[in-house]
Amino acid sequence: MAYVGSFAIGLGLVIAEACPTAFRGKILSMATSANWACNAILSWTFLDLVQRWGIEAVFFLFALLSFATVYYAERRVPESKGKVLL
Repeated sequence: MAYVGSFAIGLGLVIAEACPTAFRGKILSMATSANWACNAILSWTFLDLVQRWGIEAVFFLFALLSFATVYYAERRVPESKGKVLL
C-alpha cells in the first residue's frame, strides 16, 4: 500500500501543471498513452530481466532509473508555482 500511495503522488502532477489549458486534453492523453506503453514494456520484459540478471540487479536498475528521474526533474523541470498558464 505504501508503494501505491507514494506512486500516486509522483511526477504525473508535473504534466498537468505544465500544460496550457487549450492543449491540456491532448497532452494528457499522449502522456497517459506513453505511461501505458512504458508499463506494457516493463511487464513484458520484467521476468526475462530477472532470469538473466537476478532480482537484486533488476531492482537496483529500477532504483537507478528512479534516482535519475528525480535528479532530472529537480534540475530541468521549471517551477510553475505562482505562474499563470494560458
